[in-house]
Amino acid sequence: MKHISMSLIILSFIGSTVAQGGWFWQYPKPQGNTLHDIFVFDQNTAIAVGDLRTVIKTTDGGAIWAVQHHAGGRASNLNGVYFINETTGWAVGMDGIVLKTTDGGDSWIEKKWQPGTELMAVFFTTADSGWVVGKQGLIFQTTDGGETWIDRSINGEIYGNVDVFFINNKRGWIVADVFWGSTILRTTDGGQSWTWHKPSPPVYALHSIYFANVDTGWTVSGFGTIMKTTDGGISWTAVDTIKTAEGFEQGLNSVFFANDSIGWIAGSEGVLLQTADGGKNWINQNNPTSEHLYSIAFADTSTGWAVGWNGEILKTTDGGENWISQRDEKYGFSSIYFIDEDIGWAVGERGVILYTDDGGAHWVKQNQQDSLLFSSIYAIDCQNVFAVGAIIKGLSIFDRRGIIFRTINGGKTWTQQSFDTLYGFNSIVFVNDSIGWISGTETLLKTIDKGTTWNKVTLDTSIPAGRIQFINENIGWIGGVLKTVDGGNSWYPQVIPITSLNSFYFINAEMGWAVASYKGSNNILKTIDGGEIWQAQDCGVNCNLYSVYFVNENIGWIAGYYSVERRSYILKTIDGGENWIVQKSPTTEGIFSLFFINENTGWAIGDGIFKTTTGGETSVKEFSDKKSYLPPLVSG
Repeated sequence: MKHISMSLIILSFIGSTVAQGGWFWQYPKPQGNTLHDIFVFDQNTAIAVGDLRTVIKTTDGGAIWAVQHHAGGRASNLNGVYFINETTGWAVGMDGIVLKTTDGGDSWIEKKWQPGTELMAVFFTTADSGWVVGKQGLIFQTTDGGETWIDRSINGEIYGNVDVFFINNKRGWIVADVFWGSTILRTTDGGQSWTWHKPSPPVYALHSIYFANVDTGWTVSGFGTIMKTTDGGISWTAVDTIKTAEGFEQGLNSVFFANDSIGWIAGSEGVLLQTADGGKNWINQNNPTSEHLYSIAFADTSTGWAVGWNGEILKTTDGGENWISQRDEKYGFSSIYFIDEDIGWAVGERGVILYTDDGGAHWVKQNQQDSLLFSSIYAIDCQNVFAVGAIIKGLSIFDRRGIIFRTINGGKTWTQQSFDTLYGFNSIVFVNDSIGWISGTETLLKTIDKGTTWNKVTLDTSIPAGRIQFINENIGWIGGVLKTVDGGNSWYPQVIPITSLNSFYFINAEMGWAVASYKGSNNILKTIDGGEIWQAQDCGVNCNLYSVYFVNENIGWIAGYYSVERRSYILKTIDGGENWIVQKSPTTEGIFSLFFINENTGWAIGDGIFKTTTGGETSVKEFSDKKSYLPPLVSG
């Protein structure tokens, strides 16, 4: 949805000063969940909504965005947002949710909840009169600010209403999906009745509609079509079809006009288009991203934003000739390590190494090489740090070599060693200042001189993939299934009765846990005899579990992901795994590794870096009280 801006409104907003709790984004800032819609108030103020009930807001032109997840107390997605003045607005999304705010987005109250449905867009003409539309032909109207809703849904051919726009209380339009393409609905009586316009030839996947006045409007499709009307929507003409450089139809997702002449379109793969002649001609604008863009809106002819996939936020102050990203560069992370509550490193894809000396409030890039993939990082102290992984030489997993990065000055400079090892390295650990181990598939290396040299260790048994962990200089495991009790002089296999083992963690020589991919809810095992016997534990959720971490014999966390629902999980136990509590996750994507300094302070990584200073918070309930509130927004 793409809305009328409110250039005279100046919002007062205090949420950026509120302390953070639970799990929150540290990188990329402000956050990385996909954003589906943005509403622009003026040159300084905008609010956007997206997955995981994400609401982000700026009052200083985007220098700082306040971030909130689980708005209204649940974890589903928001698709549309609209404000009628500086304080009153609405957001809609999955499970037929309608949220309302009367404090500029600081808190949200549920006004409608219809499980099994999905609302796509919302539009209000006054503080009382508004409409929401959604899939299955849903149309709801309110005349009392959202307290009650009149069902004006259209059954039959329509299976999805995608966007709605009203120019006044009587005249409005909806773009909708039908089985033979898309249609444009028009009303002149406030939505009590609708007239259909069926484009000929058929147009498919109309995504957005916008009117500059009662006569002139535009709509765009996911197959590159731009249509215009000059008679209030009675007739529509295709004015252009935008194609990619390869000749394919370009996905167009959002259209916005500042006046009759000047307008913009945002679309897939970062497409940004601008017209200065009412849509007769469209010019490709400077494109700083390849992320899909889902919504675009402007305060005037100069200042505007576009938002989209992975939390991308683009801003322009010159009408779109130049766009800058207001989201940090995004990476997939695989390993994180802190030596104390302040100093730590994170590594992952594209050879990225990030460093922080303030607990993750700010991250500094120390390395990026697109041909590298780091799997593990370990710091002996604040100066001596190692990162291991693979040099990617081709598309096949066989076209890789092991790589070791080392710094002796805290990351100011890094040196590297490469090894002709198949697949690369998986994990690194040091048992003291001098002795360290690196594991990889069918590869094991050892150093006794603080990593200056590494020697290959030959074993009589197969070396598994996975993490390596030592409890002390003598006792350690590789992949959870190969164990040593004599400092690595000999290794013997252990049997963990679980398939698709992903992670293990020992808190001492006897007690440990292992987690695996989805095999029902009993995909956690615990041992109290060093791995000889394992007992199943039930975490209560059915998902792939990727990481486990304990700070003592009772308190621990596991993290996982359920791809079908695009939902990540963080679970916590305070009784050694007998019971697990689902916590609020800050992301819809997978979390693959955990690291804790103590029972309160820890980090989780995956598509971003997340932190808790409270040990995490328990999760929202999907069917909680209708009038549920969230704490105020917090800076991100």
